Amino acid sequence: MRLGRRGVAAQRNLAPFSVFHAAIAAVNLHRRADAGEHQIRALDAFASRRSASASACFAARIQAHLARCGVELRLLAWQTDNGGVFVGQLQNDGTRSGFPAALGDSQHQRIPPAAHTYRSDVETVHRLIEDEFDDLETFASRSEFRAKVTLYQHYFNLARPNSHKGALSPWQIIQQLEPRRPLHLCLLPPVFLDSYLNDQGEYDLPRHPQNSRYLSLSIRPAGYRRGSVEAGEMSLSVR
Repeated sequence: MRLGRRGVAAQRNLAPFSVFHAAIAAVNLHRRADAGEHQIRALDAFASRRSASASACFAARIQAHLARCGVELRLLAWQTDNGGVFVGQLQNDGTRSGFPAALGDSQHQRIPPAAHTYRSDVETVHRLIEDEFDDLETFASRSEFRAKVTLYQHYFNLARPNSHKGALSPWQIIQQLEPRRPLHLCLLPPVFLDSYLNDQGEYDLPRHPQNSRYLSLSIRPAGYRRGSVEAGEMSLSVR
């Protein structure tokens, strides 16, 4: 799993905020030597600023979701850069607090300094999201932003064909590599992490997040259009 951050500029009455983005690759999840570097899906969350507590909260939320979906966390490796929000504070017992502590039994691999090719897939996804979503959409409120970015993330993971992966969507790649994985794996909606953080830099995640209230789906590969996925190709209803 490769984790990256990017900024989103202010728009209308929305303040700028940072994006925490996880690009999950099959080779990291399942240790399959024959799987190759198939990126299978992307998950996002947002925070008003980049901080160690926000990155730890994001990691804890992803870890809990993957565990509920049957992923063995001890076989999962998180790859990040060497930014302070990911390094954590060294403790007396040799462990690190913050983001590394939130990973539990999973591994934390930090890329070498200036090793930009290690992050090429994350940067590719960032560019795609910026071109297909950030630069096209407008948002009048945070709730409108979250509704639109949730729809786009579901489209990206479930229906968007990747020309470099045989025109398959990330979900179709999952079905080929791990056919028993639940669709639920791709349906963790984006959130604003600030709502889980307190003034002491601690976080409190709900035991049962709103993973699958977005679960009336009808999907066929299609193009993304402003405000919605192409009519008749993908529909979402909130329960």
